[in-house]
Amino acid sequence: MLRQPAHILAGLVLALATPAAADISYHNDRGGSISFYGHVSPALTFVDDGVTRTDTLADNSHSKARIGFRALQDLDRARRLGFRFEAALGLRPSEDVSQNDLPPVLAWDLEDIRWVDLHLRTAHHGTVFLGQGSMSSDGVGRIDLS
Repeated sequence: MLRQPAHILAGLVLALATPAAADISYHNDRGGSISFYGHVSPALTFVDDGVTRTDTLADNSHSKARIGFRALQDLDRARRLGFRFEAALGLRPSEDVSQNDLPPVLAWDLEDIRWVDLHLRTAHHGTVFLGQGSMSSDGVGRIDLS
């Protein structure tokens, strides 16, 4: 049976552990803008086998926490230059947490970079991208839907 402080903690976690997103933008008077954004989706796991209890805060593996920014600048009426950078925060993923193994809280590496691209959009030739971008199929090989 859960003790009273555990009920309070569980309620607090449910209130705070919902996915959150932010988007902040700044604009200049020449058709340019920069937007900062982020996404956080924490997971709190409680495991108790009757002998040992493990409580862990982790990052939701299905939607990793990330931050990024986009910069856009009109060059003239027909051309726009843009840059985008986005990276996961590299927090402990919930899929790696178990009662027997607790990975480090922070494990960021270059694989956590999701987007780095420079692009030029023109009215006559479309958009040309140069860089690395995350795709919709990233990570699907690790998902077990059985």
